Amino acid sequence: MITSFLVLLVATALVAAHAWRRDERSLWRALDFTRDQGARIAIRLPFALIAASCIAELIPARFVSVVLGSESGLLGIAAASVLGGLLPGGPMVSFPLAIMFAREGAGGPQVIALITGWSVYAFHRVLSYEIPIMGGRFAAVRMLASLFVPVAAALLAGFIAQALGLSLRMS
Repeated sequence: MITSFLVLLVATALVAAHAWRRDERSLWRALDFTRDQGARIAIRLPFALIAASCIAELIPARFVSVVLGSESGLLGIAAASVLGGLLPGGPMVSFPLAIMFAREGAGGPQVIALITGWSVYAFHRVLSYEIPIMGGRFAAVRMLASLFVPVAAALLAGFIAQALGLSLRMS
């Protein structure tokens, strides 16, 4: 976690320095935007975490380990992909849920399929935005074209982890 923080810190400092050199006002606009968005997230995040934790508590640990566990294989990856597509809300809900599933015994590739399914499928966004804006035919073709993306991501991640001797277990 400290590594990702340091990478973000360095990247932010470099981008901020570049923005400052190009136009000093752009950095101040960016800081204003950051303050506004930070306030919105700070208000919502505790409630999202509580909601995600409550949802995770309602799902029996046995279900998670059987359906999404490491031993569930391809069927578990497919189930996690669909479940990910059904997860409502944004990252403040889905990532805590993914963490809870991992702690309850979901396998690494299954968690990857869950997050990828949430990102690619997002059935609630398809119904709310994609179909009304882009049309049903477009949404259907996109969904068909991306049908195997979460499964492929999970299988590839498992293969890479195995080849490199890495564990996909969350710390």
